Amino acid sequence: MLEDGEFVIRRPSLEKGRLYTEEKVRAGTQDDSHGGGDLLLVQDFVRIMRGEAPSISYTALDRSITGHRIGFQAEAARLDGTVHHFR
Repeated sequence: MLEDGEFVIRRPSLEKGRLYTEEKVRAGTQDDSHGGGDLLLVQDFVRIMRGEAPSISYTALDRSITGHRIGFQAEAARLDGTVHHFR
């Protein structure tokens, strides 16, 4: 888990009887909120407030809200086993 400073990459396996292969990757971000993402969000916010260009990972608020809504709908669909329509 990223909280532990690592994540796992799973790839489909061509070996008979094996679904996938796993590769554990050390990210070097242990005890770092969201893998360092929180700090980068704050840095982007400060840049914007100073009138500077944000980083390449910047997302406008309206697009961020849309992404969160999609995630919430996907989780609701997973939990109740139905299709949720996004508007």
